[in-house]
Amino acid sequence: IAGRSLAEDRARITLDEAKRYAIDKNFRIRALKDQVSAFTEDKAKTKSAFMPRVGVVGGVSSYGEVAKEIGPVAYGYASYNLFNGYRDQRRGELADVDLEKAKLHLAREEFIIGLDVEKAFHTYIYYNDLLGLQDSAIGLNNDHKALVNKTKRAGRSSATDVMEFKLKDAILRSDMELLLQQLEETRTGLKMLLGEEVGSKVTPVGAI
Repeated sequence: IAGRSLAEDRARITLDEAKRYAIDKNFRIRALKDQVSAFTEDKAKTKSAFMPRVGVVGGVSSYGEVAKEIGPVAYGYASYNLFNGYRDQRRGELADVDLEKAKLHLAREEFIIGLDVEKAFHTYIYYNDLLGLQDSAIGLNNDHKALVNKTKRAGRSSATDVMEFKLKDAILRSDMELLLQQLEETRTGLKMLLGEEVGSKVTPVGAI
């Protein structure tokens, strides 16, 4: 989500946006991307050290470098370090392996982070939907409690009937508090996956 900030307290975000944002901002992903960049630089340095050097004078250097004629008119040399050449080649091969390993590790972490984001996202939607149903259940119970109070005044219900609905109301509200706690814990976990600059009330939107 280029150009978009999630710093607003109640920024709404879709699943696809959350995945892209996490891959861009997640702390572990950013560290692995830095590692890939570092290995890429190491590989470039190793390759440049391994390349032959070209000059414009002939002869053999004191470091065991062999000079060759490379032009029909002027004389020059293409030198290759005989002492370090095989070691440089080996270093180049190791740099290739390190870079490929870092790329694979990055790809694996991006896949895992994507799955973790999807799990947290859908869990949040699930708890949020449950909260909606719980709120409806509390409303219906209140309606029934009001009806029982009315029939009690008319002598058609007992105090026990009223207490039954009061007890149910207390249970429903207790379950509501638990759901709210689980919702906030899920939001906190999602924020950690998304990385920096995420508002405290980032809100997933969508359906399971």
